[in-house]
Amino acid sequence: MIETQDILFCILDICDTGMGYALGYYSLTKSKLLREYSKGKFIGSEQRCTLETDELKDFSKRRVMHEWITSSPVEIIQEPSSSYYLSECDEFPISEYLKLIFDFAEEMRLQNSPDGVIDSYWLLSGISQEQETNAHQLIYKQYLSTGRSSYSEDGLLDVFTNSWFRFRDLSDGKAERERASKERRAAHISSKLSNPDYSLLNDIATDITLKARNGELMEVVGRDDEIRKVEIALTRRDKNNVVLLGDGGVGKSAIVDGIAMRIARDEVLSLKGKKILQFSLNDLSATFGVFSSECIKRFIEEMKREKDVILFIDEVHMLGRAKHLTDLLKPLMARGDFRIIGATTPMEWSAYVSGDTAFVRRFEKVIVEEPSIEDTIKIVETVAPAYENFHHANFENDTIELAVKLAKKYLKSEKLPDSAFTIIDNAGALVRIEANQEVTLIRDYQNEVDELKKELEIAQGIEYNEVAVEEIRRKLNLKLTEFQGARNNLTSTHYDLKITKDDIKKAVEHKTNLKVKNQDMKVGKDADNQELLRLSNLKSILAEKVIDQSDATNSIAEAVIRSKTGFRNPKRPIGVFLFLGTSGVGKTETAKVLSEELTGSVEDLIRLDMSEYQQEHEVSKLIGAPPGYVGFGKGGILTNAVKSNPKSVVLLDEIEKAHPKVYDLMLQVFDDGILTDGMGQKVDFTNTIIILTSNLGLNAIKKDKRVGFTMVETNEICEQIIREQTMEAVHNFFRPELLNRIDEIVTFKPFSESTILRITRLLLEKEIEMIKKSGYELECTEKAVELLATRTYDPENGARPIRRGITKLIETPLSELIINNRLNKGDKVIIDSDGVELVFEVLSQ
Repeated sequence: MIETQDILFCILDICDTGMGYALGYYSLTKSKLLREYSKGKFIGSEQRCTLETDELKDFSKRRVMHEWITSSPVEIIQEPSSSYYLSECDEFPISEYLKLIFDFAEEMRLQNSPDGVIDSYWLLSGISQEQETNAHQLIYKQYLSTGRSSYSEDGLLDVFTNSWFRFRDLSDGKAERERASKERRAAHISSKLSNPDYSLLNDIATDITLKARNGELMEVVGRDDEIRKVEIALTRRDKNNVVLLGDGGVGKSAIVDGIAMRIARDEVLSLKGKKILQFSLNDLSATFGVFSSECIKRFIEEMKREKDVILFIDEVHMLGRAKHLTDLLKPLMARGDFRIIGATTPMEWSAYVSGDTAFVRRFEKVIVEEPSIEDTIKIVETVAPAYENFHHANFENDTIELAVKLAKKYLKSEKLPDSAFTIIDNAGALVRIEANQEVTLIRDYQNEVDELKKELEIAQGIEYNEVAVEEIRRKLNLKLTEFQGARNNLTSTHYDLKITKDDIKKAVEHKTNLKVKNQDMKVGKDADNQELLRLSNLKSILAEKVIDQSDATNSIAEAVIRSKTGFRNPKRPIGVFLFLGTSGVGKTETAKVLSEELTGSVEDLIRLDMSEYQQEHEVSKLIGAPPGYVGFGKGGILTNAVKSNPKSVVLLDEIEKAHPKVYDLMLQVFDDGILTDGMGQKVDFTNTIIILTSNLGLNAIKKDKRVGFTMVETNEICEQIIREQTMEAVHNFFRPELLNRIDEIVTFKPFSESTILRITRLLLEKEIEMIKKSGYELECTEKAVELLATRTYDPENGARPIRRGITKLIETPLSELIINNRLNKGDKVIIDSDGVELVFEVLSQ
């Protein structure tokens, strides 16, 4: 049976208990109670002896009882048994007294801490109320033996009252809470700053150089020029600070990693022994709290003292928001007391920092451009084994090259090499998921960490085991370092799974929700042969899709072929063309067809209607608002479009309607292939084809009596007259410096009757295909085509009226047939002509 003294000794075996604190206050230790118990007299179930003191007065009575209890051994009874058991020990029942004590403690829990557990002090209070228990007898005798108090009939009731517990002085876990509170106070920045050995830099920063020595960083490829510029700036005497400016994903942080790795390998003698510490300004602000001035002072003092530290601040533009900090840093940076590597985008640098010219000139700017496709292929091929080891799958031949090219073409909002890494990583994940394999690297690491955590929990449960605990924690940190090293392992290994070109294609389609075209899947020699074949057929393809404008299409095709074969000025656009002619002769259509052939999509055409730029202030919409104006920092419509798609066709429609300031803007584009936007960034136009369209001379043609259809002689407009009229209008309207920068002025001739028939047939074929998708079949006779061409063609408006005529003369009657239930799904409609109107014949299915 479990009796009250058993619970008493068990609780005193445990540290940090409320019962232990209460007994310890009176020097009642476990060893004293055990000695008292060992000297006790076991009387079984007999009644304890009593002393007759009725004849004595109260004072004498208490003195006699005090002496009798302290001089006599404690009488240990066999406490009456109950039918209850402790859930942790169902082999022995508990005594009736012990049940009463636990019942009391449970009621105290419900009343004082309903969401908590039983506190050991409540058990002591219960023992104090049950005077017949062995535990009460042992404690009371030792209590009287201390001489602090005299005998009382109430025993321990007045000693261990619940009022003590109300102030939480004697509760379980008091020492643990105080230790945690002390650690929190010690971790507070105010306590840290009072410690002269405290290093703010080590607290808020990460040592990248140490990570490089531990093999936790990825190898950096193809950034030797940028790394060399940074090294030169860092080793200067004064203003030895540098900022890396580049779009997101081009590899700014990778350059810093590359410098750290060279320092770790002692490859840079001028930076030998230096260490690069990376920290975020957000971490700095969070650490400072209300002690910002004191922290900044410590921060500056430490940086001035530590000459081997180079700070790497990612998103350095955030310093522009901390004016008080930049004002303190500027004189120190000028004297060389600080060495900072910053990284941000040009847009954010201009928006937040460029206004503080004194701060800006402390930095050496290093522009980090997006690497070329060839350089990106080398970078990704070098790093690819790390992805193979992670996914346990090997890349097949040419898959890396394909991933880079598809990333460049389809992930236009992202930059190389980051977009290429995204594609190969997604492809590896897809292959691994389809093979139903988990990431073994993470699985093995997590299993080892879980085992160490179990060992740590066991070790923490053992008293005075701090050495073992620290050793397990060291192993945990070591496992993380080993994991990072294994994650960046570039050793090639053979795996059964393979990542194919189709997997790269799936990854791109999953990422972009776009269908990858078959011609884009060619790489290497196949891609070169396909490009040569496409160039050799470019003239015929353009002539086929743009009818009867061979002069214009041949000029454009020749310019493209010269560019692709290397025979052009690399500092100018591929070609600058001015398309002239009456409305509807195919000027805009030619630009669309050219965009589709070069980029694979009409959506990639950058088309700007210049009628929207008739006012001088609207020019800023093209390149972005200047500083101080609304919209500054967002870039311009034209410059942003070319940035995201540098190999595009730019169509400036109806250029004569634009303000003359637009022509001044285009001069540097036509001559040098460069346009500077509102933020001062240079946008490259050297891989674009620029097409200007104009209707100049159209009014003169309309007024000329000789021009137009003549029923007597011919239905064709004289091409020579149109060319003369339009060229005269062009030279009168545009300044010579603009015309001299245009590669070729192409005049689109008006359509002949035979051409109009071909265009009509072409548009009808597209209409038939569209109607077929709706569930109907359509067939047009030659008479119907001739009537449609005759009824719709307008020599002054070109082919556009034909589209409107198809809508009015074909689509409208077909719609009426459908709503009148004369045409059903699957029926065939034959369109003929009676010489005056179109005739519709419905053949039911």
